[in-house]
Amino acid sequence: MPFALGVLAALASPFLVVVGFIIWDNHWTGSAFALNMYKCNLTAIGFGIVSLCMRCNGGARSSMEIFTLQKVSALMLSSTIGILIGDWTWLEGMRVLGARKIIVMDSLKPFLAALFGEVFLQEKLEEASFIGLALTVVGVSFVAFEQNHEIDEVIPDPRGGKDQPVSSETDSLLLSNEEPTRRIAKRSDSYAHQRKSRKQSRGEIFYGTTMALLNVILHTFGALLTKKFGVGMTTFEISFIRFAFAGFVMMVFSGALTVLPRRPSGEAPWFHLPEGTRSMWLRISLGVVFVSFLQPALTNYAMFQISLALLLTLESIGPLYSLPLSFVIQGDRPSIRASIGALLAVVGIVMLSSRGVTTA
Repeated sequence: MPFALGVLAALASPFLVVVGFIIWDNHWTGSAFALNMYKCNLTAIGFGIVSLCMRCNGGARSSMEIFTLQKVSALMLSSTIGILIGDWTWLEGMRVLGARKIIVMDSLKPFLAALFGEVFLQEKLEEASFIGLALTVVGVSFVAFEQNHEIDEVIPDPRGGKDQPVSSETDSLLLSNEEPTRRIAKRSDSYAHQRKSRKQSRGEIFYGTTMALLNVILHTFGALLTKKFGVGMTTFEISFIRFAFAGFVMMVFSGALTVLPRRPSGEAPWFHLPEGTRSMWLRISLGVVFVSFLQPALTNYAMFQISLALLLTLESIGPLYSLPLSFVIQGDRPSIRASIGALLAVVGIVMLSSRGVTTA
């Protein structure tokens, strides 16, 4: 039963990100950095309140035994690797290579997770599980490529400007996959058109590929640290430490940039929260609930019920949810290739879930 619940939690988490991204894409007017800072601090407050309430009702767990310096430091390192540095490398890879090539790079995460899980967590996948993993990755790639033919050349502003897609460790799985991002792509800056009109140098390709591969390693290693050192904590306590640390670092960074001299401008700096109505902030906060509260809570729960490879594989199925949502919301019928990809992904997920994982 715990394994089945873990699979269901991992399957539900990408859907929540889809919903949150739709809300953010329609209402957010600031930079990716500002949104990341806002959501990390807001969710840290929520996770802190829930964790405190659970500990008050749960009785006699010893904080000294659970919240050791080693565990807390490892989770802070996980936050740094996955949320702070990992996001930047992903956006840099996207800026240089474009969305289509980044999707190919991201497909390496489940395989790397299988390696890390076996080496560091003694998680042994059966041969059939690797076949299911491969089918899922291929199927999701089919769907993602079909959904992304219009955004092959998305170039995020490295400073976090208005036209930059949204960023976070777990949000990145939808940035190049979800239908609303097509509108973001159409608003990308002139650098995107300049890159289309000229051939990339070997240095640019090497740099972009390096950033994309670093993101694959950092994201997977961050998840590994969370699973290895979060034992004994609740999903809410793990999320509180990671998001509170990331939010605090970004607030300090924003404050440091605020005191530096800059040219006057009519718009809020990219490292500040934008101005908005109460209605806008309510909607943005609702998106935060889906993307940065419910989704991490489900993911962290699933992390301790299923293997790391299966978790990261199921995290990548966001494009599958875009098919029914696009049909229901906009009436877009999926193509034959996307439908075949969805079928392959479902078969792969069934194989992965049915074979499970053995722990040495």
